[in-house]
Amino acid sequence: MVELAGGADPGLARAGRIRDFLLGDGHNLAADRRLAAELEAAVPDIRQVIRLNRIFLHRAVCFLLAAGIRQFLDLGSSVLAAGNVRQIVRQSGPGCRTVHVDADPITVRQGRSLLGELADTAVLLADPADAREVFDHPDTLGLLDLEQPVGVIMVDLLHFLPDAADPAAIVAGYRRRLVPGSQVVLSHFTGDHWPARLTRATVEVMSASGDPIHPRTHEQVTAMFAGFELLEPGVVGVGEWHPDRRLDPAEERAAAALHVGVARVP
Repeated sequence: MVELAGGADPGLARAGRIRDFLLGDGHNLAADRRLAAELEAAVPDIRQVIRLNRIFLHRAVCFLLAAGIRQFLDLGSSVLAAGNVRQIVRQSGPGCRTVHVDADPITVRQGRSLLGELADTAVLLADPADAREVFDHPDTLGLLDLEQPVGVIMVDLLHFLPDAADPAAIVAGYRRRLVPGSQVVLSHFTGDHWPARLTRATVEVMSASGDPIHPRTHEQVTAMFAGFELLEPGVVGVGEWHPDRRLDPAEERAAAALHVGVARVP
């Protein structure tokens, strides 16, 4: 089993909780806030990057809802963050079911405490990189009908896996367990068009967290969709995926940090 770095050490900042803090959420620890401050000092556009990633998440989940998908597997996206998958589907798609998966015990414990017992939602402590562990978990089997299409959300996940973990193989492991009509949503940090100094600074700061970050190229991200039907407009910058408005200059700078895409199981 490939495991995400880090554990339940409250002194170790984790990417999901750093993201939650930068989104204005209150479910984070002192270590997360300290590293978030370092990250923002080194990369002033980082809040904008995270916000654009969240806007993409919302737009992509609504895209899946419009395609008729009513059950979602949210991998490493943090159940507590503002605008999470569960919130989107409950607002836009009554009758949907959501399984959140996170490797951080603190985040999972907080999520379960916040949500309580809900018939349409489960929060799993599991390795999002291990499709077998996730799909075979009793809570997944009890909530999702795996004979029907599932929307798999891999937003802000795969760039925290090192090359040795083979992210493309991890995505393929999920694809093999999904029925035709299922869709996968993916975003990934990149240095292709972002200033090299900002890419280096992001990598350097995040190396002190439980989730070091690994930028990848357009070619590498596109390869993760092997075996899928890549939907239009393909793998593009986060501001180019079905935009509903023109980005302002600050947003355009930040948008260069992310490749995104949505694909369907044929």
